[in-house]
Amino acid sequence: MKVKLLKILLLSFLPLISFAQQKNGVYFEFSEKDCPYKKVKVVNEGRFVCIPERPVFDIRDYEKISKMEIDTQNNLRRFEITLTNKGREKLLTISKLFTGSNLAFVFENEVVCLFKLEEMAYSGKIIINEYLNNSAIEIPYQTIKENIEKKNRPNK
Repeated sequence: MKVKLLKILLLSFLPLISFAQQKNGVYFEFSEKDCPYKKVKVVNEGRFVCIPERPVFDIRDYEKISKMEIDTQNNLRRFEITLTNKGREKLLTISKLFTGSNLAFVFENEVVCLFKLEEMAYSGKIIINEYLNNSAIEIPYQTIKENIEKKNRPNK
């Protein structure tokens, strides 16, 4: 009972954790049925999922981004976003409470991919995958890379 109450309490404070409202980031994904939040389209599937108004992780939580890799054996394109210390702490906290939950990687109000929280729980990294025959992650990858470089660039 206490864990369930804690989960509800944490979800109610997510907007406070995220501060500014943004449309790009990583969100909790909820069933579309009876959605009290916002419905967004999953790019390569044509279905919709439900996400809260604010992301759990966004550019402020991103420290660096890996090169985009091609995994021909599994027919995947992928990259990893390494989180800041604050982002890692947030990830560990939500991982303990929401293991098994789905997260949605959202860019320009569309879900680029969905993934399970436990896939990244202790790595401190968000892993973005898509099948090679799709092309939804290329523009978000470049945008995130440029934003991280801008954020980390020393002021002159």
